[in-house]
Amino acid sequence: MDWFNAAWLLHAGAVVYVIAFLFRDEALIRAFSVLGTLLYMGYYFWFPAEPLWDAIITSTIFLLANVVVIFMILLERTTFQLSDDEKRLYQGFDTLTPGEFRKLLRIADWRTSNGSDVLTTEGQEPEHLYYVLDGDVVISKDGTNFPISDGRFIGEIGYVLQGPATGTVTAPQGTRYVAWKTSQLRHLGRRKPAIGIALTALLGEDLARKLSQSVQAPASAS
Repeated sequence: MDWFNAAWLLHAGAVVYVIAFLFRDEALIRAFSVLGTLLYMGYYFWFPAEPLWDAIITSTIFLLANVVVIFMILLERTTFQLSDDEKRLYQGFDTLTPGEFRKLLRIADWRTSNGSDVLTTEGQEPEHLYYVLDGDVVISKDGTNFPISDGRFIGEIGYVLQGPATGTVTAPQGTRYVAWKTSQLRHLGRRKPAIGIALTALLGEDLARKLSQSVQAPASAS
């Protein structure tokens, strides 16, 4: 390969590194850094009379570090490795990134009602926040019962306002839902303020929809 000059690898690597620093996206910066490192490693191997193994080994360490971080970034941005149920649950948490959602999953408790599950009791502050995944739950308030379909939060007043539940919520047999201890959620929100803010915004939106539905339901019944 008389036409090949290994010095080109050095210049190409420098160009790739310059391009990397033109991006703002960390994944692209690190991806181009990996490419630049590979070009430098090629130069260290082919250009000298003997390969510069110390430089190659050091570059390999930097390359592997960047690859690990790229994987972590992609994991933060995608629903990769989430189960089907976890992906369905994530649809109800659209204000969170997949990485933030995974942190919620670590403290989540998946449950199926045996028919006697009482999620909240009117007048008492809930100790858990719930999300109904499959099936309806029944809200009892001021002597009126009305169902709430799946895809809704239960106990959000206790979490957001730290106040008592305004109704008693029961889960019929077979209802599948996810529970989080409010104390653990608040602790997570203090450690990760972005998660706390996103979750509060999400619960506020859900609460507004639920209040609208609860006003319509008694009116229909009467």
